[in-house]
Amino acid sequence: GLIESLALHKVWQLFKSSITIPKTIGHCLKLNGILFLGSILFFRYSAPLVIQFLKWEFASLSEPQAFETYAVFMVDCLYTIFWLVPIYLLSYAFNKNWYSKIAERAFKAIYNTNSVRDRPWFQNIDATIAESFYTILFCIVLLIGALIVNFIPYIGWFLSVVILALLYAFNCFNYRWTLEKRSELEKLKIFKLRWFYYLGFGTPCALGCFFFSFFVSASIYALLFPLFILTSIAAKTTVERPEIILPRMPILELSCKIVDKLVLFFLKSNKHTLINNNNNNNNNNGHNHSNNQNEIIK
Repeated sequence: GLIESLALHKVWQLFKSSITIPKTIGHCLKLNGILFLGSILFFRYSAPLVIQFLKWEFASLSEPQAFETYAVFMVDCLYTIFWLVPIYLLSYAFNKNWYSKIAERAFKAIYNTNSVRDRPWFQNIDATIAESFYTILFCIVLLIGALIVNFIPYIGWFLSVVILALLYAFNCFNYRWTLEKRSELEKLKIFKLRWFYYLGFGTPCALGCFFFSFFVSASIYALLFPLFILTSIAAKTTVERPEIILPRMPILELSCKIVDKLVLFFLKSNKHTLINNNNNNNNNNGHNHSNNQNEIIK
């Protein structure tokens, strides 16, 4: 997985095969590299000058040290609220569209239409929505787990990198699996079965983003992610059962159990709400309670 993720010669081949891919990655570079990351670096070097200017303007204050602390806090808050957060949300919105376009073009350049399984994608729209909801919860639980284990002394940072590497790899291959028209539960099955491969694949991206602040990590991730999407689509991995069966990854199994509990809790609470609403309707309309409750359960 690590070797496949660093196969940049395949990225260069995809650059030459499609005009859309380098053009779209150029858009990512301008937004995430120049506007997002560039503004953060500019602020780091220009903020001390702003603070010094404010200290010079208010030099007559009796407590200049307290004023400097307050000024640093206010400048940082204003910059975060009125620039970093909006540009982060803007970047997220545009990146989703660009990543999908890059993945589609790369997939078409590498695989012909016969390589995609001819299976109706949305046979059951309710099941598709439910599976997507399950996958989103799975990623959120993994992310929260990475934040929690980071507080463990000595080994916390290592465990956090491992979880983030798995999460990044899942997000990369999710585009390929979607284009292959695989269900959400099928994606999770493949991911848990070959977790060691995906751990290696996601490690470079995790290491590149881990040791920085949140917004710097987000901008670096947004810059690197298109390249890893391309290497994931070009990877010669197989989804069949591997020859060497590894033990299950505890964090993945625990995440799935937590998501199962959350989904079960949501379904139970929703079921009780439906039954209570049905009972109220029965009292108002005089309908038979047992027949309507059986209909709801069915």
